[in-house]
Amino acid sequence: MLGPREEAYPIRITHICKHWRAVALGAPPLWTNIVLNHPVGLKVFLERSKALPVHISLTTSQTPILGSIKLIASQYHRVRTLKLRVPARVDLQSIMNRLKGIAAPLLEELSIDNTDKEPLRRPRAQPSDLVPPPQFAGTPALRSLSLCGAPLPYIPTPNALTHIDLAGLLPTLPVLLDLLQSTPLLETLILDRNRQGGVFNRDGLQLAREVGLPRLRLFHMHTYPPAGIASLLSTLALPRGATIELDAPLDIVNDYEELFPAGDATPLALQAFDGGILRRLEVIWYDSTVCLQGYSGPDDIHSPLLRISADAVEAYPDRRFLGGWVFDVSCVETLILCGGFVSADHWEPNVEALGWRSGLAGLPALKTLRIMSLNQHNMLEFMTQLSTPRPAMLSPKLETLELVDLWLPPPKFWEKIYAFASQRAVDGCLHTLVLSNVGRIPWVATGEKIATLKGLGVDVVIDE
Repeated sequence: MLGPREEAYPIRITHICKHWRAVALGAPPLWTNIVLNHPVGLKVFLERSKALPVHISLTTSQTPILGSIKLIASQYHRVRTLKLRVPARVDLQSIMNRLKGIAAPLLEELSIDNTDKEPLRRPRAQPSDLVPPPQFAGTPALRSLSLCGAPLPYIPTPNALTHIDLAGLLPTLPVLLDLLQSTPLLETLILDRNRQGGVFNRDGLQLAREVGLPRLRLFHMHTYPPAGIASLLSTLALPRGATIELDAPLDIVNDYEELFPAGDATPLALQAFDGGILRRLEVIWYDSTVCLQGYSGPDDIHSPLLRISADAVEAYPDRRFLGGWVFDVSCVETLILCGGFVSADHWEPNVEALGWRSGLAGLPALKTLRIMSLNQHNMLEFMTQLSTPRPAMLSPKLETLELVDLWLPPPKFWEKIYAFASQRAVDGCLHTLVLSNVGRIPWVATGEKIATLKGLGVDVVIDE
């Protein structure tokens, strides 16, 4: 957004001298980029731009605003860009009603937002009995639609939409699917983005139908309830390798089943990762959040293709986040498991033994495994499952085991580590054991066991 000096640039030219003023007033292109922090001046810019296409960006804390909206509506036929940021106390429905039904054949970008920074404490869902927005053919050039707290005025058909960002007042699922079905060129779909707390009305969540978005590159969704996310995941057919980001506030501790219903079927949207496109997984849980991230490269740490974050009272990776994978993990080579236990002052829930086993069993190509910040119970249970011998050996291709930031591992844990490394050096592919910030290691003092492991071909790397 331009500051006061920049937005007043054409006005300042007219105040230099009579000649410059005459030149400026006779140059309509000078007045077509309308960037204002106050409604005053809008009429002047529109008049001086004559009949040329205009770009309007109006950010104001002033009310009332409907006079300015009426003025914009009268010139809507030549507007290419319309960006409005107004106070939350302004009735955005009234603004949309003023613009609804007016043909804007040049309009390429429509953005309605409010100037308040804080999200709504009690986000609203669209009433299920609300009259659905009509189809409208008056904006065929529309490429970008961004509405924060404003209702969807119509479904533009046809359109050139490549970007949709809806927050605060999501349409019902059937209406959203109608919108998406009319946007075959869509590349970015953002629902809520954690601004203003978008909510789906539960009515109609089971009325899903398949909608293909063959050009989509990014699908970002932060909304409630989880069943709404699940419905969209089962509905949208996305291209291979699209980036998917999901944030799900959960009601109770084990509400994951609403996000990923029981069953082995991969949700339609997550089939974008079929064919072994994911090579690295991270599962992180701390306090009230569990997060799963998937990357296309085994060493990639910057650009996840998949991110699923869930907030709960006691967040921990149950079988829907660790094992029972709901997407293709057949080619994953690197797995990072990071708990939230860093000292006695922190509490971390215990993960069921079945979770560790099913999680590892589903990763046949795993080569590198890093374990971080687990409590003592989880350390022992994890190593018990990982140490299962043939023929039920888990992750038989494992080459590197990294233990990082473990707080006071018990002696029994170190016995299991040594036994595991010795066994896998002979029966498996293990060749590297990394121990970083793990406290005192009982069998390191004499060096005998380290020498034994090295004799078996295992390189032990200790980083204090």
